Amino acid sequence: MALKQQFDRKNILIFPWYIADLTLTKDISSIANGHKVKDSLVVIENDYFKYSLDTETVKETALAILNKLVSDPKYFSKAKKMIYDLGDELLAFGNKVKKIDLVNLSDENLLEIYKEYSQHLKAMRTWGWIPAIIDGTTESFLTDMIMAKFGEFLKSIGQEDKIAAYYSLLSTSEKKSEVQTEEVARLDLLLKIIKDKNSAIILELIKANKSEEIKIQFPKYYELLGRHLKDFSWLPFAYIGPVMSWEYLFKLLNDNLKSGEIKDQKQKIVNHYKIIKKEKAALIKKLKLPADLQYIFQISTEFMFIKDYRKGVYQKSYVYMDPVMAEIAKRLGLTLKQVKFLTYEEVADALLNNKADFYRQIVEQRQIKCCYYATDGEITVYQGEECDKVISRHLAAVAQTDYSALKELKGMTAYPGKVTGIAKIVLLEKDVAKVQPGDILVSSATNPDLIVAMKKAAAFVTDTGGITSHAAIVSRELKTPCVLGTQHATKVIKDGDLVEVDADHGIVKILNK
Repeated sequence: MALKQQFDRKNILIFPWYIADLTLTKDISSIANGHKVKDSLVVIENDYFKYSLDTETVKETALAILNKLVSDPKYFSKAKKMIYDLGDELLAFGNKVKKIDLVNLSDENLLEIYKEYSQHLKAMRTWGWIPAIIDGTTESFLTDMIMAKFGEFLKSIGQEDKIAAYYSLLSTSEKKSEVQTEEVARLDLLLKIIKDKNSAIILELIKANKSEEIKIQFPKYYELLGRHLKDFSWLPFAYIGPVMSWEYLFKLLNDNLKSGEIKDQKQKIVNHYKIIKKEKAALIKKLKLPADLQYIFQISTEFMFIKDYRKGVYQKSYVYMDPVMAEIAKRLGLTLKQVKFLTYEEVADALLNNKADFYRQIVEQRQIKCCYYATDGEITVYQGEECDKVISRHLAAVAQTDYSALKELKGMTAYPGKVTGIAKIVLLEKDVAKVQPGDILVSSATNPDLIVAMKKAAAFVTDTGGITSHAAIVSRELKTPCVLGTQHATKVIKDGDLVEVDADHGIVKILNK
């Protein structure tokens, strides 16, 4: 079966993504009753990343894992424990690397760090694939299972019209996401500043993005702000960075200052997690929800949190590894970005066999266009004409579909509600500025970079994602209507279109183009 493209994004390179494919095409079989994904293909052209998978074996692997989770609570407990334990081990390794004097290491020792990191990341990725593969890599298997079973139950008690609202509540995590954890810490910072007798001056400096002035005049607050930057530097990093900057932090702080009373903003977040637990318990009691349905909702809420948690672990580990990759790049005469077009084996060959010049030429070609094919835990990277041949051999020809006449899209409800607004396509952090209060945010899949825009939007619409996706998490936290998994929203909807989002029924209508 030919590979099928799953998503395309900016700012993902060969490293560190290829390590995920090593596990998906081999190691995951150890936790999925022998199932694994047959193969994958990554194409990177002018910094645009396109990811394709063999959907048939993704489905087999996902359903094997999902059925095991549903039928065996011990496996569910083990999966949770392994993800948290391996996450701790990966971060402990990163903290150890942070203290090493990389400059004075031999090439061999530098490579040993890279190798050991890859081993830790592979172990974490193997188990960490679970929430992603069962709900959002190609299909939302977990969401579909819950909606089918829950829909049948509600129909049996004559309340099928409540499915969107009930489903959204029961599938919501009771634990703060990484984004909300950072915001609470940020609001606490502002509350400390507001209590200071010089608060007016400090806040003006924050509004003016004057970090150096704060350093000179108010070193105490410069230190507190700097500590926040350090603690949450990884949050906007994604796969290649950069880390959170002073400018980025000040933008977030200024957004809070424009959004009303700081104390009220914090209390709203805190109350959300207090209330959600009580509301869920009351609804379960009211519906007399059967134990089997309670259990699969438990799976969904736990993996909603874990999906966010493990993404944070990955990003923190990428930040820890950046100095290592930078040192390797320096020794090879490459930039940090360029060295991320090489695999571990290629880096080792370049360093140990005096082949830096050869790989510099390879990287120059890969920056224009390259691809890699992964199968059975091995990848081969191609560039130039060879890359085109590989794409033709493995990737099914996709007919160019004309979406111009399409006026309605169907997806899944993450949070109910019905709103109308102007659509804004938001794919990258630079698109955030386009979004004004009341707009409809349309994205392939949201991420923490987009949180400022998401807080302004009246609704979210995404191409991909299921119950455990970032958009689902944020929509419940912000109580913003959200329709997920429309497949084609970013191709059908354009900036400026008037759009109606009926998240009660999972329908998005384009009212005028």
